[in-house]
Amino acid sequence: MIVLIVLLSPVYIVLFGELFMRLFAGVALMPRYVTGADDGIRMNIPNAVYGQTSREVDVEVRINSVGMRADREFTFEKPDGTCRIAVLGDSFFMGYEVEIEDSFSHLLEANLAEQNVNCEVLNFSVSGFGTAEYVVAMESRVLPYNPDLVIFELHETDLSENVISDLYRVEDGALVKTGNNYLPAIAVRDKLMQYGVYRWLIEHSQLYSVVREHAGKNVKKLLLVKNTVKAFFNKDAQPEQDTPKEVDTTGPVELLVKLLERGRDLSVQNGAEFLLVDIPNGFDPPNYFSVLDRQLKDSDLHSRFNLVSPLATFTDPANADTLYYYQTGHLHLSIDGNKVVSKVAADAIINQKLLDHRTTFTSAAPTSAATLEE
Repeated sequence: MIVLIVLLSPVYIVLFGELFMRLFAGVALMPRYVTGADDGIRMNIPNAVYGQTSREVDVEVRINSVGMRADREFTFEKPDGTCRIAVLGDSFFMGYEVEIEDSFSHLLEANLAEQNVNCEVLNFSVSGFGTAEYVVAMESRVLPYNPDLVIFELHETDLSENVISDLYRVEDGALVKTGNNYLPAIAVRDKLMQYGVYRWLIEHSQLYSVVREHAGKNVKKLLLVKNTVKAFFNKDAQPEQDTPKEVDTTGPVELLVKLLERGRDLSVQNGAEFLLVDIPNGFDPPNYFSVLDRQLKDSDLHSRFNLVSPLATFTDPANADTLYYYQTGHLHLSIDGNKVVSKVAADAIINQKLLDHRTTFTSAAPTSAATLEE
C-alpha cells in the first residue's frame, strides 16, 4: 500500500496543482506554436490552428502556409493596383489574445481602405521576436514579397531580446552579424509537438502553462546575463564622432539603434518606406509608459525612423476607463488597444504620404544585407 502511494503521489500532486490553478488562479492558456526556419530564427508553425484563453478572451489563432498570421495566401508578385505593407513584431503585432479581425495588421488594412488606399498587410510577426530577428526575417522572408512599406514594432523588451538572441553585435561602431542562430529549445519543442498529449497539455493545462512560462523567463534571464558579460569583454571603444550625441550609445540601446538603422536601410534600398510603431507597457493602467520615456528618452528616433506612438491616447485622462491591454492573460493589446495603434499607424502613413511612391515602385531584385555591408 505504501509503495502504491509513493508511486501515485506524483499523479496526485499534478492533479491537485491543476485543480488549484483552475479554482483559484485562473491561469491564461497562451500556447506558442513556433518552430525553426532555414534562416536560423523562429517562425510560426505553418497551417497551425490553436486556441488562446483567459478570463477575458477565448480566441483562435490561424497561421497560413508560410507562417504568417493570415486566413489567406500571398504571392510574391503584388496584385495590380495594390500596395503592400510588411509588419514585423512580436506577439503584440501578431495579435495574441484577439481574433485575427481585431489584430493590428487586419485593422491597419481596414483603416487604409477607409481612406481609399488599397493595400495588402502581410503579418510576419512571431511571438518573442526582437529587433535583431526582424532584421534577419526582412532579408529572408519579407523582401521577396516586394513591400512598399515596412513597419517595425518598438517595445521595451527589444532591448533585452536583442542581447539574448546574440544575432548581431556592435563592433567599432558598426553592426555586424555574429553568425549565430537563435532557436531556443526549438529542437525539443519540435519533438514534443509530434505527440498529441503534449499539444493537448499546452492548450488545456494551466499547471503546465505556469511551469513553462516560469522556466522560459529564467532561461532568458540566464542568457541575458551570459551575453551581456560576453559583449562587455568583446566590446571595443566607440569613436564618439560616429554616433549622434542625442543617442545613449551604451550596450542594448546602441545595438537597438543600429538594428533599426539596418532595417530602415534595407527598406530604402529596396524601394520601401520605413515606419516604427511604439507599443507602450500596460502593466498598471491607466499609468501606461513607453521605452521612449526611459531608456530612449534622449534619442531622435522620431525623425530618423518615422516613429509614432499611441501613448498620448492611452494616457489621456478622458480615456481612463478604457483598458488598452488585457489584464488576466499575458498583457497583450485588447481590441481597443489594437484599434488605437492601427489608427495611429494609418494616420501616419497617410499624413506622411509614405505610400505615395507606390505608383512608381518597381519589382527590382531585393538588396541583401551583404550588399549593404559592402
